[in-house]
Formats: sequence, C-alpha cells, structure tokens
Amino acid sequence: MLIPKHLSVREQQMVLAICAGVPSEFFAKCFGIQVKSAYKLRDRVMRLYGFTGNRVEFAINVNAAVRSLCMKKKRLLVDFDATLHQYTGWNEGRLAGPLEGARHAMHILSRTYELVCFTTRADRPLMKEAVESWLRQYGFPAMRVTNIKEPCHLCIDDRALCFPGVWSESFLQQVRSFHPHWEAPVREPEAAASESAFPTTAGEGCS
Repeated sequence: MLIPKHLSVREQQMVLAICAGVPSEFFAKCFGIQVKSAYKLRDRVMRLYGFTGNRVEFAINVNAAVRSLCMKKKRLLVDFDATLHQYTGWNEGRLAGPLEGARHAMHILSRTYELVCFTTRADRPLMKEAVESWLRQYGFPAMRVTNIKEPCHLCIDDRALCFPGVWSESFLQQVRSFHPHWEAPVREPEAAASESAFPTTAGEGCS
C-alpha cells in the first residue's frame, strides 16, 4: 500500500501496524515505547484517516490521502456550520457534534477531491484552531480551514442556491422562500408587482 510521506516515521509504522492488525501493546514492545504512547499514536493516526474498525476501509482512506498529495484534484469548498457541524444557531460559538454521515461522506469525497473547510469562524485565529481541532477530534480527513472563498469546482453549503443562469421570477421566488434546513420556514411578504414582474415579450430583457 501507499505510505503517507508527510507523516513521521513512527506514524508511518503505526499505519502499517493498524492495517496488519498489530495490537498496540506488541507495537510498543517492538519499538521500545510506552504502551500509553502507542495508544495515543494509534488514536491520532486512526482519527486522521477515519478508522472505524474496518482495516480495508482504513487502507483505502490512507491510499486516497497519499494519492491526493501526488495528483491535482478539483477543489470542493465545504461549509462548516450546519453542513459538517450540527448547528441550530450561534449559541455563543460553542461546538456540538458532527451531522450524521458527514465524516463518512468527506472520506469518500477526499478520494477524488481536494477538500477545504470554508467558514466565517476562521476570521478569528482561536476559532479557526477550534474548528481544526474539531475536525481532527471527529476523524474527518485532512482539510484546510479558511474564511476565503477560493477558486473551486463546487461549494457545499446550507445557505446557497445553484444559480440557473437566468434571473427569472421563479428563481427570485426561490430566494424569497429560502431557509436553511435547520431553520423553520419564514413567510416573506410578497414583493411589489413592479419589482417582481419580469418581461415576457420576445426581445425584452432586464439589465
């Protein structure tokens, strides 16, 4: 299998040990380290590559991560709050757990895309560090965290609409009626006829 060269030598050895099913106690004895240190190392590597108990899946995730460093991939900007992180409001900036399926989905996408976590929390260094720590804690694949909208193939966000290429009344209605999945729908007042009417006569358009 491919071994991630960006890891330390000991971390690379642990990757092989996990894939081979080597117990942490035996690993510690072989390399002359404390069992406690071996467990910590094992936990860190498993979180980094999303180990869930299936060694084959783990090996696939590791190989995918290595390939991502060796080839150019399309970039996905993935929102944090209410997309990866369970979010129902600001709640003084406190973090909850991940949305169901988010970690698994990110590991699948990381095999073919470069993942970047895009969040306004990254405006502040301490909050950016909190997001980075959260991603590691819950076993997400390696993702840069930024507050900059970088060039990308696609944005995944709970507060976004895919622009259809035409500014139509139906699209404006989607804008007016939009609400994120975690928020109850709010009925907006009807727009004035002069604002909502779009030309329908052939040859007419709006500027």
